[in-house]
Amino acid sequence: MAFLLKAPKIRTFFEESGIKIGKKEELFIPNWIKEDVKYSKAFVRGLFDTDGTISYKQNNTAKSNLHVVGVVSICLTSQNLILEASEILRRLNLKHYVRNYKGKTNEQRSYRSDLFRPHHKKFFQIVGSHNSKHLTKLAVEQKFGHCPPKTTLEQREQILKGFIDPFLLYKTQ
Repeated sequence: MAFLLKAPKIRTFFEESGIKIGKKEELFIPNWIKEDVKYSKAFVRGLFDTDGTISYKQNNTAKSNLHVVGVVSICLTSQNLILEASEILRRLNLKHYVRNYKGKTNEQRSYRSDLFRPHHKKFFQIVGSHNSKHLTKLAVEQKFGHCPPKTTLEQREQILKGFIDPFLLYKTQ
């Protein structure tokens, strides 16, 4: 973003759009985004594509080791931003939970929004994603009913093409 400081027209555009330049502590979503459904969806999609993930967990009540419980998560250090994004999700009728999140030791406190199955699929229908990392995980789940954990983008692409059997990935863990 250092180039923005040297390009006054770009800097002016961002500042006039309500987007802060430089180090950011607490962030806010500009009203013009919050007030428009199309922009709100695009904003949340951008947050998810950059600061989000879709993961699959085991169903603790089932006797299967398959990872079938989909969770869409967005994790941010700005409490204001996660709460405003949460308000957008609420207006889109996407059931989710917001919580404080403290990851590994010495990590900065974060705030996390989670959408659990079946709401994770509704998230993709309403908000979507442009990130192939996320889209391949969802595609594997849709095709096989589960998505093995700790797979790479390349492995998921190979699974989808039929070159790797996803069930075999459980035997190596």
